[in-house]
Amino acid sequence: MLALLAFALITVLPAAPVQSTGPSPWRATISLPDDVGSMRALDAFVVAEQLADSLAVQHALARSDWPDHVREWSAARWMERNGQHEAALALYSHAAAKWSAAAAEPELVYALFDRQRLDLTLRMGDIEAAEAILLKPLRPHHDAVWRAMRARVELEQGLAVEASQRMAAAFEQATSLQRRDPAFLHAARTHLAVGDTLAAIESWQTVVAAIRRPERLRAAVVIWEQNPALQIALRTAEDPAPALRFLVRALRREEALQIVRWRIDNEIGPRQEQELFVAEQLYRLRQHDALRTWLEETDRNEFDAEQLAEAEGYRWGVARREGTSLEVARGFDAIAETWPDTPRAAEAWWESAWMYELSDAVPEAVDRYARHVEATKAGRFRSSAALRTVLLTWRDKQPDAARDLARRFEAALGQGMDQAAAWWLLGDADDEIRLREEHPASPFWRGLEPEIAAAQLPAIAALFELQEQALGEVSRRLSMSNPLQDLPEELVAIARVAELGLRQEATIRLQAYAGAHAADERVRLQAIAIALHNGLPEVQARQGWFLQRKLRGEGPALDQALRTLSLPTPFAATVSRITTALDLPPALIWALMRRESFFDADVVSLAGAYGLMQLLPKTAERMADAEGLVLGAESDLFQPSVNLRLGSSYLANLKAEAAGNWVRALASYNAGEWNGERWEARLRPEEDPALGILLISYTETRSYVYNVLRVAHLYEDAWRALF
Repeated sequence: MLALLAFALITVLPAAPVQSTGPSPWRATISLPDDVGSMRALDAFVVAEQLADSLAVQHALARSDWPDHVREWSAARWMERNGQHEAALALYSHAAAKWSAAAAEPELVYALFDRQRLDLTLRMGDIEAAEAILLKPLRPHHDAVWRAMRARVELEQGLAVEASQRMAAAFEQATSLQRRDPAFLHAARTHLAVGDTLAAIESWQTVVAAIRRPERLRAAVVIWEQNPALQIALRTAEDPAPALRFLVRALRREEALQIVRWRIDNEIGPRQEQELFVAEQLYRLRQHDALRTWLEETDRNEFDAEQLAEAEGYRWGVARREGTSLEVARGFDAIAETWPDTPRAAEAWWESAWMYELSDAVPEAVDRYARHVEATKAGRFRSSAALRTVLLTWRDKQPDAARDLARRFEAALGQGMDQAAAWWLLGDADDEIRLREEHPASPFWRGLEPEIAAAQLPAIAALFELQEQALGEVSRRLSMSNPLQDLPEELVAIARVAELGLRQEATIRLQAYAGAHAADERVRLQAIAIALHNGLPEVQARQGWFLQRKLRGEGPALDQALRTLSLPTPFAATVSRITTALDLPPALIWALMRRESFFDADVVSLAGAYGLMQLLPKTAERMADAEGLVLGAESDLFQPSVNLRLGSSYLANLKAEAAGNWVRALASYNAGEWNGERWEARLRPEEDPALGILLISYTETRSYVYNVLRVAHLYEDAWRALF
């Protein structure tokens, strides 16, 4: 019924001239004002669509103050999003027929329109409609993605040779960004259709390795599932590692294990390499019993020192996963001492140290952490190991020895959380000054409780004005009168795509363009301005952060302006309403949203976590039951109002269970309630609750808790100018 209503509305209302892009506070905060009529129709639609507000979408589509081709295209996208594919295809066709040849749109806009309707016909299996689009697109297209889609149509028509040749040419023409497009996932199918298995394997591996966004990886999973020939080709490839990486990323561990078993049965590759390859995969897939059996049956007589160290590392790695003991620690000691010149030795010192720490053998743990630092020049554990020598010694009531270790490992501590923690622990006047200057938002001195309550949150329009002022400050420092003027042609096209509400496409292209011009501060600021005015918080946050790091130290006013620009406030009205009802700090919700989804309401992880707060369906159902809500489908979790309410309720419950301890509450949100409880138990009664951050076992969760609290403080610092 909605599809028919929308179609009827957009076919009878007159066209209107294209309006210029301008600042839109409601897009920046992704909120609908009370007086929606004060917004342009396109703005009203884009905001309502992002909020999944069906009624507001229909009101926007019914208005006449925007061009017919844009309105009809927008209506088609809305229908497609809601699974009404036939209605969407009809609207796409209607928009194409009404599109004026004189419409002042960039070529990219024409290309995206044609690609979207062609992709929909292919997903619907309507090859006849796809052929019609290919014969009569809005504009002639010669880009690599269009050619790849054309090759897919030829493949579905049974023209295997033509499809393979066209896809190969498109693949050769494509840029690295274009190869991330789902159209190229079908390259493997076209090559398999003509029996070119090697080309199929190579193209699949190249495309999948470049994929970053979860929805594109899910598209790859669908193609994998539907094409047994592709599965066979990749399982039996000479180098199985890319296929295994894809399957593990896609959480298809049983299929990855099948590849391992097949290689065991067929004895693929040199024996020593095969033995260790199998051991590595069994370890990664947590097949512990199978790994133990494999290692027991492995003949190591021809292994070199590095291979022997690796094999022994897998054996003790299994023991570490299954429990903590001094025996496990000594097992890792033996690896490092027996094969000291191998890369595995440095890792063994870290694993040994961690086992000694969890067994309360402090001197041994400090010694092994120190050995790890000395054995490595870089690596993700070096900084943490340096900190833990200081932390354990300090907790052992040896402050002077802890200070000596901090001096000894000052370079290894880096510039992030571990450095801040060391200065906080040592705590003399110089350390405190350095901590406040270098880490102004660190929870180690700012505390765990954000200070600004929801009732104090500045007016929503003021949040946009604050970011506009920050944009003006940075523009002046870079000698730019207006970063949205005199844009290069490619940025003009991307800005129009963003204005039309094609968020994912605009985000990908804007990030890629800014990355390609990384040395140009003005380009990064132009990207931020486009993102701010069109409601692309991911781009605003990432590019603001990059620019902040590059221009750091050039004055406090500029530093503050850049911090403000890197802290978008999307879904502001929703966040304000929910945090007021639950008595939660609004800054913490934005910080959590940033960490979980980077403000993407439509994202779903491969583990099945949905939306802004990355909720698992079981958790969402539990919170919905508690609040008397009915979830019609898991897709309801894409609605910001639903996701933020349930995620915030879950966080509020965790805080209550933790008696207000934000470290435990956030750790539980990230790693599960049982883990949050056991990590809290490691904190002694007399110790500062902030120390609990450093007692979290998982490196990822430790960083998660610290940075959510740090970013919450940064949000509050940005807002203080409004009080």
